[in-house]
Amino acid sequence: MDISKIRNSFQLKFGLHFISRTIVKEYCRKMSNYMNYSEASKLYDEARVAADAENIYNIFTGLLKKPANKIDLLDIGCGTGNYSYSFMKNGLQSITIADASQEMLNCAKIKMKVFEDKVTAQDIILPNLPFPEKSFDVISCMQVLHHIDSAALKESTKEHLQREDYPNMLETLGQAYNVLKPGGVLVIDVMFEENCESFWWTRLCPIAAKAFKRLRMSQKDMIQSLEKLNFENIVCTYFPGSRLVKKEIYDEIQCIDDPKWRYYLSQYKLVEKSGELDNLIKIVKDAETSGKLKEYFDDWSEKLWTHGNHSAVFAMKPLA
Repeated sequence: MDISKIRNSFQLKFGLHFISRTIVKEYCRKMSNYMNYSEASKLYDEARVAADAENIYNIFTGLLKKPANKIDLLDIGCGTGNYSYSFMKNGLQSITIADASQEMLNCAKIKMKVFEDKVTAQDIILPNLPFPEKSFDVISCMQVLHHIDSAALKESTKEHLQREDYPNMLETLGQAYNVLKPGGVLVIDVMFEENCESFWWTRLCPIAAKAFKRLRMSQKDMIQSLEKLNFENIVCTYFPGSRLVKKEIYDEIQCIDDPKWRYYLSQYKLVEKSGELDNLIKIVKDAETSGKLKEYFDDWSEKLWTHGNHSAVFAMKPLA
């Protein structure tokens, strides 16, 4: 692939003056640098949920102003199909599910069999969206974008990241704009800084927390990137108290020393890699011994109650 052409396309779309060759080469990489989703697919549905799927569905259909049976939806980075299933059960006309992990996509196919010929499955590697222009009424991208620049960000030494440091993310947003129908809605489920800080462990593991936040574009940069692509009617919403895994699993933090429990959320890989896991386990076990673990958990999770684990961004492609 011609790296200079990719760099030039970013400069034309976003007015960027410099993008390193190392970062742009990640255009060709698969979606995740810190989690093996081929392995994760075996346990994924034991814990993960389609958090706030019905609220998200109600917002994008409200913006779209179309009946469900007239909506064609593309779910990129669909994983095992939890959100795909949740959206489709409302009676959408069709859904295309797409993921870079064949194992995750196979799980999604099984889950979506109930919808028969209304479902198309495709193996893709973001930021490439190999679909005709103006194909979909809705494109959903649920907890995906933080993966696709992870390799380059791991090598970056910049202290303060800006939107040009997320070229794959920017290219994905641009391609999503192209394959949306006029008046269509892009739905992006993400974590902004407050969402990252809603996870109980981030106050206790500053090195891992910093790496965790670096994978995510800021809310300001996300909105400005969408505006630069000509999206309009941009809406951001938090989901206070919302967890990305089942509450009964998420809240059992006394299981932090159990590798299987940690595997339910990929972010614990960052804690393991940062060298902070042993101290985190000690803090939790000491709190449990003192009988104050629930009290400490509530304190450590302050932003869970106000912002939740995730946010959703909705952006519309103009009608003309």
